[in-house]
Amino acid sequence: MFILFKNFRHVSASDRIGKLYRNQGNLFALDDSNPDDSVAKNSDIEIVNLKEWLEKPDLLQKFKCFYRHRNKNEQLEWTPGYLLLTKTHLYGLTEFPNSKNKEYKVAVRHHLKSIIKIATKTQCPEILAFTYGEKKPLTKPSQEDASLGTSDTVSTADSKQDDTPEFDIKGKDWFYVPEYAGEAASAVKLQILAIVEIISHSSNLDN
Repeated sequence: MFILFKNFRHVSASDRIGKLYRNQGNLFALDDSNPDDSVAKNSDIEIVNLKEWLEKPDLLQKFKCFYRHRNKNEQLEWTPGYLLLTKTHLYGLTEFPNSKNKEYKVAVRHHLKSIIKIATKTQCPEILAFTYGEKKPLTKPSQEDASLGTSDTVSTADSKQDDTPEFDIKGKDWFYVPEYAGEAASAVKLQILAIVEIISHSSNLDN
């Protein structure tokens, strides 16, 4: 269950989300869902050198963290790693077992445009959850629906609901970020807003 969250540390609830998240509500929320909820699985393993990634020119922020995932026995566990923010993507790197060359696994790689919700656990604000998804394409009403829509009994609430975008949820990742969860969430949101502004400006230029 998501509850709108208006007092997230270092984040203003009045920040404009822009066209990409219009009518979506606050991007930040408290998440009281079951801790054993589904974790996305990815069979592809990408091993990288941590030092090289921390020196990437487009890296904006880095946070030491623990990433929640399922082990080979399908049990949930927290693995130490890094939460990385670039100009366009969110990454989660986790320690690769028995590595002698500071090798890490890319456990999370998502474009910032795909983040539709950032949540924190009520009892532990240092746990961040990122939910990813895509806007569902708007479907045109059928001829029958159009004829039904001419009735004077259509309520204002129904009309507003039709304007609210729906999302196809693709996955969710959990990070434990000691001491810096607020800064991490704020940095991600600000960069999302920057991308939204770029998209909005480009769209206006095309029109």
